Amino acid sequence: LIAAGLERVRVGRRGSDLVVEYENQRYARNEVDALALVFGLAAELGPDDVARVHALTLKNGMRLYDSSLDRAAYRHFLRDGSATEVRDSLEWQIQPSDLSGQTHWVDACASPASKLRVELHPNLNYTLGTEIGAFDYSLAADVQATAPLWRGGSLVATYTAPLGHSTNMDDGAAFAIYRHRGGLKTAALQQSWWLGNRILAQGAVGSFYHGVAGAQAEAAMIVPGRDDVIRLRGATYERSPDPLF
Repeated sequence: LIAAGLERVRVGRRGSDLVVEYENQRYARNEVDALALVFGLAAELGPDDVARVHALTLKNGMRLYDSSLDRAAYRHFLRDGSATEVRDSLEWQIQPSDLSGQTHWVDACASPASKLRVELHPNLNYTLGTEIGAFDYSLAADVQATAPLWRGGSLVATYTAPLGHSTNMDDGAAFAIYRHRGGLKTAALQQSWWLGNRILAQGAVGSFYHGVAGAQAEAAMIVPGRDDVIRLRGATYERSPDPLF
């Protein structure tokens, strides 16, 4: 799992269950891909007497949820593609209890996590089919650096590097307001925490939208008995930020 790119990996036994803690920062932030790696390797390479596999998903060292399934059912799924048994055995628990004291870990400490993560994202502003031009654009690259600090906390900075734009986005031109502004876009301290057992909250304070001081917050509530999520977002700034940036 470490060789496949997962972080904070720790493997242990709890009775007949195999327990795998992990944090995914590689697979496009898609936990389905990471879960497939964990379940697949655990089902194939785990001890023969393992009955269930538990995958404990972490973010910045904080436990988010526990996904578990029957090992034999998953091995059968890997061989003939039938998912019925897997679905019937699949269980999911948010904010799982810390049962580390009841788990016999192969290694007491988890594998290391990256101290700095860098992501590169394209950012395109454009107009299409206007009375001035068929297609006008402003292309930039957003470079985001994330430094985990403590459980649930991280420092995030985003820098915008303009790459090019059409003449109608030059200074004084019709679409100049859509041209990307270069420089430090965001520098903020973020913290995530659980409110009760079904609400995951996240807050951030710092500089946003190229120099606007403020705070942002989001809460996600998982609806009991359903797959729905209710999100509430809010923000306050020292002055109104430019909505284009």
